[in-house]
Formats: sequence, C-alpha cells, structure tokens
Amino acid sequence: HGSRKALDYLAKIQAGLVRATRADVGYTNFITKNPMHEHWRTEVWTKEAYELNYLAEFVDLRPLTDAEKEYRSPLGLFCD
Repeated sequence: HGSRKALDYLAKIQAGLVRATRADVGYTNFITKNPMHEHWRTEVWTKEAYELNYLAEFVDLRPLTDAEKEYRSPLGLFCD
C-alpha cells in the first residue's frame, strides 16, 4: 500500500543491488535455505531495519533497463 514513488524507488534500489551483486534477476525467492535450521550458521549484525535511503547509498540508481522491467521483484512488484 505504498506510494507509487516509493515503490519505484524500491525497484531501482533492488535492481541496483542485483547488478552490484551480479545476482540472478530471474530468481523469485521461492526456494531458499532455512536460516533457522541447525545445519546453517546465521549471523545477525544488527536488529535495526534498513532504511531505503541507506541502501541507496551503495547502488547506482540509474533507470531500469527494459530487461529489468520484465522481471517481477520478490516483493511482488512489477518494476517499471
């Protein structure tokens, strides 16, 4: 229920993070490892939530490419 401007900002940050980490843009987050399972070591560096402006400091916020607009984000948003 966020504003369109905020959702567009989020989409640019998400695309920037994908580019910066060379992640799979088609990954849908449906299959993951359970971080709470005893087999995995999970580390938490902060209990504070990240603000979008903070995350934006680490990525290039250029406009989305046509290919980036085609993929649906893990948050269920269509990037455009």
